[in-house]
Amino acid sequence: MVREWLVFFADGERFAWWDIWTRPGFRHVLAAGYDVEAERWVIFDPRATGTTILLLHQDAAGGKLAELIEASAGRVLRFAPRSRRRCQPFVGGCVGAVASLLGIRGALSPSGLHRQLLAMGAMPAFEDSHGLHEAEIPRSRAGGSPAAAGANPAAAGH
Repeated sequence: MVREWLVFFADGERFAWWDIWTRPGFRHVLAAGYDVEAERWVIFDPRATGTTILLLHQDAAGGKLAELIEASAGRVLRFAPRSRRRCQPFVGGCVGAVASLLGIRGALSPSGLHRQLLAMGAMPAFEDSHGLHEAEIPRSRAGGSPAAAGANPAAAGH
């Protein structure tokens, strides 16, 4: 079970017609989290063309997480999922799918979801787009899950 998700906000690989209603840097949202029991990183990437779910060992996850960090320019929040949703997501696409994964009601856009998560207590995972800050990376939590592995998975202690 993933006890804390990293929620990445980025532009995505292509622009779609609905991007006229989104802000630059907030056109796509996806999530990654470490499953302690499975000893795997789970990367959940819902797109209009289909949802991709990757399960990666710690040593293989570092490169993928580094790509996500770069693509998001540091717009990443840490958020512990809610245990239960109150309703189905209002919107489809990446916003509704990630909101459902987090167990919350979703906003209408990635930037709206970003604001909502901050209001619900999500914490920025990075101070800027230059990468991980050691002070921001918990080595071990009560559940034993690292918050991020960055480009150097060995630095996270797993």
